Amino acid sequence: MPPRFVTDAHIRAHLTPRLAIETMLAALADHGRGALTAPARVTAGPLVFTAGATPTHHGYRSYAAAGGPAAEQVVVAHSAESGAVEAIAVGNLLGPRRTGALGGAAASLLAGPGPHTVAVIGSGVQARNQLWAFGGVLDIAEVRIHSPRVARRERLAEHARTVLGLPARAYAAAAEAVGAATIVVLATDSASPVIDAAGLAPDVLVHTLGVAAGGRSEIPPELLAGAFVTADSPAQHLSEADPLLPPGGAEAIVPLGRVAAGLVQAPLTGRRVYLSRGLAGTEVALLAAIGAAAAAG
Repeated sequence: MPPRFVTDAHIRAHLTPRLAIETMLAALADHGRGALTAPARVTAGPLVFTAGATPTHHGYRSYAAAGGPAAEQVVVAHSAESGAVEAIAVGNLLGPRRTGALGGAAASLLAGPGPHTVAVIGSGVQARNQLWAFGGVLDIAEVRIHSPRVARRERLAEHARTVLGLPARAYAAAAEAVGAATIVVLATDSASPVIDAAGLAPDVLVHTLGVAAGGRSEIPPELLAGAFVTADSPAQHLSEADPLLPPGGAEAIVPLGRVAAGLVQAPLTGRRVYLSRGLAGTEVALLAAIGAAAAAG
């Protein structure tokens, strides 16, 4: 049987936030139990590769490191049983949906009961997909969006209201947006902190999707002191040069998969920090789930 070819249009038609998050929770739990292989990504010339294996599928994602006006990503899923290629995805939506779903999975494990006030700093693709996933798993009372460019933050707030059905509005200042928020998402390309740790609520979950290595980070380093720190892929985070670390060092970063597998009890109060680094193998798991959903009609 020929492999299923999956486009961004197929993903929009068949992938719901709930299916995406359930798939990520299962993959994270597999990782926590040692049943998902997820090495750090590698660069080969102009291409970046992530490869991984779940109990049912193995495969890889590849994309151009420098991007480009027509750049696309490729994800391939093989059957672990037969080795046959079951699905191939070409486009740009699977990666952001996967990252958003991992964020949704992290929130379902770490945020605690709502209703939640969600602050988003950033207005790009990753910010949009975090909200897409959150809407499927969280009780959200309010979404506050800040980005330096007025038009972009207003556009994302409008998208959240009209497309995602979330009560969202734009904020002119980051400090105003994060004040008293129970969940804060940082999705920027900033090399320096975009929030002040002192301005956060004492009980808050912070997701950071940006760089956190080499002396560059969108989160203030002092936020990690006394916080419960977790990462979807500690291996990826630690593979970076001079990664941002909590005071307890690398050993203090709890693999999110161990929380998903029930091996670690995460706190639902106090400050919790989720380092979103991209767990290899989850793109393959998500592609397999999309293929199954498409086949089921």
